[in-house]
Amino acid sequence: MPPTCLPEFSPNFFLPPQEGFHLETPYPRSTHISQCYDEEDDITPPKLKYPLLLHRADNQLASTVAPRWSSVAGFTSFRNDGTITKGKWPFRDELALYQVDRESHRWRVSEVLECAHHTHPHVIFDLASTDGGQSDGQSSLKIGEIRSIIRIMRIVMEREYNRECLLVPVLLLSYTTPKHGRIIQAHHTGQNLVIQYTSRVAFDDPVFSPAELFLRYYCSKPVLPLGSLDPWGG
Repeated sequence: MPPTCLPEFSPNFFLPPQEGFHLETPYPRSTHISQCYDEEDDITPPKLKYPLLLHRADNQLASTVAPRWSSVAGFTSFRNDGTITKGKWPFRDELALYQVDRESHRWRVSEVLECAHHTHPHVIFDLASTDGGQSDGQSSLKIGEIRSIIRIMRIVMEREYNRECLLVPVLLLSYTTPKHGRIIQAHHTGQNLVIQYTSRVAFDDPVFSPAELFLRYYCSKPVLPLGSLDPWGG
């Protein structure tokens, strides 16, 4: 499957906008992306309102999206100023959203998008990691990907308004050095943790650039598939 095709997640909890949606958005103001990364620390999140994608994508997409970013981000009901981003949750070491598992593998959760009105328990987040921590070939999950998913789920489910929640769908946009990434969807059925994911793809692929696909998923909307478990057990 080309990296520009939608992943075949089942059930699917996140609905991305159509192809080219960002080209239809207006220019709210003139702006640009400044480079905030330390060249020697590629996993430090940028101190900007832009997602990691715009630092990994090709210059054409970044230059097209950045001036319209406030309009582009408006396609989703998720916001990046929720409880997790503000640090309004009981911090514990076992729930830290960054870790050095070993010298060859460091990971850090960057942007976290949550439902502004608490009507959906869904969460979208960026993860930046170094290229270590691969357990079994190019397609297998990294330690940081699994740990970050579990920790985000625990943080969400421990909130007062989610205490009775039985289902927390998570969408992870995972970026690894030098310029690779994959899309991961996870949810807990109440008994099992289900993780679905694409293969790692290269953002500098001259034939198929996955950057727009990642942007579409970053701006996706939460959905609850017909027949799926009600998050609050109704």
